[in-house]
Amino acid sequence: MTSVKIPGPTTEALDLRVAIDAQLRRLDWHWRHPRIQAWLYRVAEATGHPKTMVCDLTLEEMRCLLRNLERTPKQLELGGIDAS
Repeated sequence: MTSVKIPGPTTEALDLRVAIDAQLRRLDWHWRHPRIQAWLYRVAEATGHPKTMVCDLTLEEMRCLLRNLERTPKQLELGGIDAS
C-alpha cells in the first residue's frame, strides 16, 4: 500500500482550512454534514484513498471543496417564522 501525501501544516493549508471553516459556519454546516460526507466519499472513490476528514485532503482537494462551498447558497429555514 502506498502512502498518500497529506499536506503538512503549511501556511496555504492553514489558510484553506480557515476559509473552509468560515464557509461551513456561513452555511451552518459541520464536517459531518451529509453533503460534506457525500463529497468526501466521492473524492475517496475517485482517488482510491480514504477521505474522512480535512487532514485527509490534498491542497488541490481543499481548494476544490472551498470553491464548492463558496458557490453553495445559504438555505433559509422556513420553519418557525410566522408570516402573518
